[in-house]
Amino acid sequence: MHKKINETIRKCAEILRLLYRCSKRYIIFTFIQAIISVVLPFINLYYASRIIDDIAYPNVKQETILNSILWMVGINLALSLMRMVSEKIQNAESRYVEDRVQENIGCKAMSMDYAAMGQKESRDLLVKAEKGYHSNGGVAYLCNDLSTLFQNILSMIYSIYLCFNLFTIHVGKENGMLAYFLNSVWCFILLMIIIGGCVYLTYRNAKTLSKITYKFFEENVDSNNKFGYYTDFLYEYKYGKDIRIYGMQKLINKEFKENNRNIKSSDTKRVKASVKNSVHNRLINGAVEMITYLYVGLKAVMKLITVGQLTFYVGVFKKLVDSVNSFAKTIVWVQLRCRYIGNYVEFLKLPAREDGSISLNPKEEKLDFEFKNVSFRYPGANHKALSNVSIKFGAGEKIAIVGRNGSGKSTFVKLLCRFYEPTEGEIRLNGINIKDYKKEDYWRLISAVFQDFKLFSFTMAENITISDDGDHARAFECLKRAGLSELIGKLEHGIDTLLFHGMGSGIELSGGESQKTAIARAIYKNAPLMVLDEPTSALDPIAEYDIYKKFTELSKDKLTIFISHRLSSCLFGDKILVFENGEIVESGKHETLLSRGGVYYDLWQAQAQYYIS
Repeated sequence: MHKKINETIRKCAEILRLLYRCSKRYIIFTFIQAIISVVLPFINLYYASRIIDDIAYPNVKQETILNSILWMVGINLALSLMRMVSEKIQNAESRYVEDRVQENIGCKAMSMDYAAMGQKESRDLLVKAEKGYHSNGGVAYLCNDLSTLFQNILSMIYSIYLCFNLFTIHVGKENGMLAYFLNSVWCFILLMIIIGGCVYLTYRNAKTLSKITYKFFEENVDSNNKFGYYTDFLYEYKYGKDIRIYGMQKLINKEFKENNRNIKSSDTKRVKASVKNSVHNRLINGAVEMITYLYVGLKAVMKLITVGQLTFYVGVFKKLVDSVNSFAKTIVWVQLRCRYIGNYVEFLKLPAREDGSISLNPKEEKLDFEFKNVSFRYPGANHKALSNVSIKFGAGEKIAIVGRNGSGKSTFVKLLCRFYEPTEGEIRLNGINIKDYKKEDYWRLISAVFQDFKLFSFTMAENITISDDGDHARAFECLKRAGLSELIGKLEHGIDTLLFHGMGSGIELSGGESQKTAIARAIYKNAPLMVLDEPTSALDPIAEYDIYKKFTELSKDKLTIFISHRLSSCLFGDKILVFENGEIVESGKHETLLSRGGVYYDLWQAQAQYYIS
């Protein structure tokens, strides 16, 4: 128990520091609200009891009663206005804090090592961080809970102090044993024991419910992932053709329903536990309220307190019982929310990508690469994707990489781009292991068009320049070289046209147009190493020939690595590397490899039969 409390306090402190960095005003106004919420009920109880007693005694002047009413109304108005203003500010800051937290998750995900983000553990933690934040784990909710705890503590302290005043009236045994007992310290202790028992039972009930709630959350991480996946592609414009032409609606609906059934089945247990918990708490609270009302009522009947004091102390006892119950439940919810947000905190603590210390200047570097006995196995895989690969290549060379699906071509490129580190061996640039270079510097050496390239819902110019103030003239020239000048000429806003419908009045590019835009982006970067992983798969043979011809012109002094399943593109290469089962089984020029009659010859013949009539 002691360890859990310490862990909760530690996490709360971390989250409060996080919130404070996001918005100081949010913290300040949250706790201003808490103080006002504690003070206001006691102000009303105090003045209400005074007014009742003043009315009950005819000797009291009406001016005194009117003054009490005016003071009560005035203080209520002032505090209510203060609470309203602080609440408005807090709500506005709360939205800002939520945006900042979401931003932190996104920034962390983008700063992590590519390989780490590919691991299931990291992805699951990312989902838990994001889902937990948006459900029961929101930092705003936790801050509200901490504010509630603060209110409860203040309220309990002040209530107990006021209740203790109820026992300061001198009552002797001559007033009767019952009156004497009701006013004794033993009665006070007995009442505190009853209230303490109520707190314990409420805490236990809340603890049980919190375990069930968190179990429901953890059990449904995969189901929530599926739901998000199905929802995303249902609303994604580009998937609509496949869904309709293949009649996938029934299959998707079936998966939706099955997934929702699983969530509902799990949630039913949580709801039953919640109802049972609420009934228990209501019975416990009812019993405690009855005992406290009976106690105060007996004191009033025995003339030990006035009618006004009766109203006051009934209110104080009710406030005390409500505060202790709220405290018991809230502290459990704080622990639960800390578990949710703990995922968020732990995600932010995941190590950033490992980096080297050696700087690189893309304009000054002469590129000489060496793969030295490089092997690689993907996390969780049973076999190596690359096995003992050794090869040298350098500036000005044009290397074509071919091979059957799964032969290791894309893995070779991912290692060269430093998305993964070799399992064995090393990759050297100018004699130095590439992991010793700063990653940002290293990536500045590379322009790439990947097989699964992505364009973003920015303008076409921003997609090319990766900036909102890039060189538009050069961007247009790059689009022209990629074969898109005719399209740009037809667009009302030219290269300032927004891409994709989802973010406003954007346009949808065809597959070939998208690929040419990605190629233009690579041309614009003008890096000394060009990596082209199936860069022309969506283009017709004539457009493909034109692109490779232009690449040959553009990359005279550059090192170019390109993967293509169309072996005709290999004619542009100085050297061809043939991959099979994660190994380089052949290398050389086109004519040399054909003459050997090996793997390359088989691949060439398999494609050539479709072009030879």
